[in-house]
Amino acid sequence: MKKIIVLLVMFSALQGNAQNIFLRSSTKVEYSEQISFDQTIYWRKHFSKESMPKTVYNFHSIYKKDSLLGILLYGIDIDMMSDKFEKSKGNSFRYWNKIRMGFGLMLERNPYNPPFPIETAYNYINAEIYLSYLHLPRSSRGDRNTKSRRGSFALFLLATPSKRFEGYLKFKPFGRAWIKPYFKQEYSIKHIGICTEIELNQRGYDKTKSESSKDIYKGFTIFCGPEYNLDSKNIYFYAGIKYDGRNH
Repeated sequence: MKKIIVLLVMFSALQGNAQNIFLRSSTKVEYSEQISFDQTIYWRKHFSKESMPKTVYNFHSIYKKDSLLGILLYGIDIDMMSDKFEKSKGNSFRYWNKIRMGFGLMLERNPYNPPFPIETAYNYINAEIYLSYLHLPRSSRGDRNTKSRRGSFALFLLATPSKRFEGYLKFKPFGRAWIKPYFKQEYSIKHIGICTEIELNQRGYDKTKSESSKDIYKGFTIFCGPEYNLDSKNIYFYAGIKYDGRNH
């Protein structure tokens, strides 16, 4: 009951500040060898003290990666090219490209393993750093339709001190579909795969004309494809669903 009251208070506070706070939510469920789950909340103020649009998100999440359970206590997602577009100036690269960098601090535990002794409790702490790059073709600038973003491509890299690594390159050859070859490693276990992602909301890029959010999709995405375990030499079917929501 106390948890419900706390959640209601937090929701009321966020609703009361809806005009001042931009919110994003990303929910993902996926399966290959085991079920994984991630729920992330992003938030940022609308304007800075100088009345300039803010482009940096804070984020928090809870997740399950195979057998690992975790809480991302605090993360920060930074727009590396936040200046406004000026076609005639040297920063015109920002008109078609987005680069973001993020950092996060987590607590993680595998419930199937014995707990760490008090003196080594620091082993529950983990951190991550990631870099994402998105190129948008000229035809998609300010466009609301997913099908018109043909020719877009994105690169993503993530690493942690615990030997977790994720990387993918995805491109959009037609319609609402992305093709994504990827590599991921958890400790010493490595996987490679290729999947197709399909964005179901045709108007998923509504209200994304601003410099800091033109790459944010809203709606459901489904994905599937073959995945290969480089250690066990087994092939698995990888599939999942994701929902991205936002109030801006």
